[in-house]
Amino acid sequence: MASLIQRNGMWYVQYRAGDKSYQRKSLGTSLKSEAKALMTQYTNLEMNTKHKAPLRKVSSDLSDALVQFRDTILPSDGKAINSITREQSVINILMAWTEEHNIHKVDKLDVKSFIETRKKQGWKPKTLREDLRVIRNFVRWATKVGMLHDDPTTDIELPPIAKSLPRFLTKDEIDKLLKAVEGNYKDIFKFILNTGARSGEVSNMEWSHWIPEKAAIIIPVKDGDRATRTCGNKTKRETVIYLNPIATSILERKKNQLPQHEYIFTNESGNKLDNDNCYRAMCRACKNAKIGPFRVHDMRHTYGSTLAQKGIPLLTIRDLMRHDDIGATQIYAHLSDSVLREAADSLRIDEKPEHREGKTINMSDFLKDVRI
Repeated sequence: MASLIQRNGMWYVQYRAGDKSYQRKSLGTSLKSEAKALMTQYTNLEMNTKHKAPLRKVSSDLSDALVQFRDTILPSDGKAINSITREQSVINILMAWTEEHNIHKVDKLDVKSFIETRKKQGWKPKTLREDLRVIRNFVRWATKVGMLHDDPTTDIELPPIAKSLPRFLTKDEIDKLLKAVEGNYKDIFKFILNTGARSGEVSNMEWSHWIPEKAAIIIPVKDGDRATRTCGNKTKRETVIYLNPIATSILERKKNQLPQHEYIFTNESGNKLDNDNCYRAMCRACKNAKIGPFRVHDMRHTYGSTLAQKGIPLLTIRDLMRHDDIGATQIYAHLSDSVLREAADSLRIDEKPEHREGKTINMSDFLKDVRI
């Protein structure tokens, strides 16, 4: 049974998932009332693993298949609790919508109809894209266990999202944030601001990934693992994060303080970070500093925005931020407008003007043209 434990003023949930030993996870709050609510949510998600029923035989009932898929979405997959709750919520909506559909008869029109129904209900494009992502995850799972052979989501276009300018912190907001952030999260936030690292990359950094002579963190991709679980990025390539002097000094200081930990950055209890830890730390810091609210990812945008404002070429920013597509880097283009204007204004190309300085004038020739 899950239980609450308080350590250093913070609340933790202790649980036993399946046949594994007891595990402890920070709830990111010092208030017992909040901790109880979060523990209930966590219990609903994780405590079923011990007595989880084995996968039933291939079913033709879509609702039954959705129930089986929902049971596979667990925190043991390395996902944050908020993400799991959102995915399970979409599955529940699908179950209510499908009723007694036969899974083998689900086609592209059914998927389009579901998305269109949600759209008419007033849901925004971002939510619709999330719905479609969960449906595609379900289709992949159903194909893997032999329930489906054809993918009904093929060629279905994602609802477009209006492009918005990235949110970034000003110098004053950065100063207030770093003064308000608690514990070792100050080093984490300062590291992200100086490297543009994603929160997933930060949580997966091990001391063996630090290459001091190259002033870089190099996170490899392990065979057989998803890239997002292994190196925290969106590609299947190794992650190379270049370090400036501030980021390097953080690592040097932490290496002397905490040489015994496998991971460079940890939570309050010294365990591996997860996205929930950073999210809650950011919420508390913004509230205490009376700024924002900002997301952890906004610090990465701050890194890219600062580079653009300093006139760094977009191609270089793309490489530093590890974007696959230059289109992802274009969101910072507007911030370099002033730099471009200054560069354009500094250029002067024109024909050489005539100069009479120092030229000897013959007065008799000059007077010929004078008329009084």
